[in-house]
Amino acid sequence: MSMSVGENLTTFAQGSPRAKETRKVQRVGKSSLAISLPRNWVRQTGVKQGDVVTLSEDSDGALRLEPGYLERTSMKCTINADLSREKELLSRLVTGCYVLGYDTIVVSSKDELLPEQLEEIRRVVKRLRGLEIVELSMKRVTIQSFVDPTRFPVDGLIRRMHVMISSMFDAALNALRKGRPELANEALRIESEVDELYWLIVRQLLLALRHREIGATIGIDSPLHAVGDRVASKTLEEIGDFIENLANEVMRLKEFEIEVDDRMMKRLSKLGDLVQTVFEETVKSLFTRDIRLASKALETAKQAAEEERELTSQIMEGSSDAKVAASLRSIIWSLSQIARYCDIIAEITVNRFLRQSSNILTIEGT
Repeated sequence: MSMSVGENLTTFAQGSPRAKETRKVQRVGKSSLAISLPRNWVRQTGVKQGDVVTLSEDSDGALRLEPGYLERTSMKCTINADLSREKELLSRLVTGCYVLGYDTIVVSSKDELLPEQLEEIRRVVKRLRGLEIVELSMKRVTIQSFVDPTRFPVDGLIRRMHVMISSMFDAALNALRKGRPELANEALRIESEVDELYWLIVRQLLLALRHREIGATIGIDSPLHAVGDRVASKTLEEIGDFIENLANEVMRLKEFEIEVDDRMMKRLSKLGDLVQTVFEETVKSLFTRDIRLASKALETAKQAAEEERELTSQIMEGSSDAKVAASLRSIIWSLSQIARYCDIIAEITVNRFLRQSSNILTIEGT
C-alpha cells in the first residue's frame, strides 16, 4: 500500500495535533492503495515528493507515520560539575542521564573536579549496568554506555529481578530463623544488584517509548504496557528495600546479642512464610495474567495483615526490653510493607487481564 502527498486536498483539522480527519482510500495502479497526507502535517515536517516516510503498526492495529528513516542516533549530554557540587545531586544527574538513554555522559569542570566528585562518579558508574569511564582527567570525565537495548527484553529483566529478590527473601528469613548473620549479608549483597537491574529496566522502558522499533524488539507493545512494567519494576525495587531493612535488623539482633524466644520466633516465621507466599503468587500472576492466582494472593495478604496486628499488639503489651521490642517491630513492619506492595502487583495483573477477552470477560467495541 502506497501513500501520496496531496497539498491541494482538504486542509487538516486546525487546533489540537490530535484532531482527526477522514480520508478516502484510492487505488493507484493495479494493486496499490493510497491516501493523501494532511497539508499542515506536510508543512510542519517538511516532507516533499520523493522523501521517505516510515510506517509502524501499533498493537491496536493503528498505523503510525513518521518522516524519514527511524534510526536511533547516539545521544550525548554534558553535566556542569561546577553547578553540581553536592555528591547527591551529581549522582542523581548521572543516573537520570543514564535512564533517559544518553549514550555518552560528560562531567566537566571549568577549573578542577573535586576528589569527592570523582569518587561519586566512580561509585555511580559501578551501580549502573553497561556504563564505563572511557576518559578521565582532573577537569573532565567521559562516561560511555555500552548497553545494546535490543538485547534486553523487559519481561526477561523483570523475571530476573524477581529471581534475585526471591533469593534475597530466602536469605533474610533464614538468617532470622537460624541466627546466621552471613545469610543477612548475602541478602544485602544481592540488593545492590537488584538496584542495578531496576535502573536498566527504566532505561529500556523510556527508550521503548521514544523509539517504537526498540519497543517492538524488547516486548513493549503499547505505552500502557510500559506504564505497567514501570510500576511493577519500581514495586519490586521497593520490596527489595524492605527485605534489605529486614536483613539489617537481623544483623542488629546478632550484634546486640538479642535473643528471641521460641514462641515469638515461630510467630515471626509464620508471618514470613505468609508474606513470602503472597509475594511469589502475585509475581507469578503478573507473568501469567492469572487473575484467580492474584485474587488468592490478596486473600493470603489479608491473613498476613491479621497476623501482623496480633504480633504487634503482643510485642507492645508483653515486652519489657525496649531493644527487643524495637527490633521485632521493625522486622514485622518490613514484612507487612512487602505484603502491602504486593497489592500493587496484583492490581497490574488485573488491569492486564481486563485488556483482552477471556472466558470470564467479553470485550465489545473499541
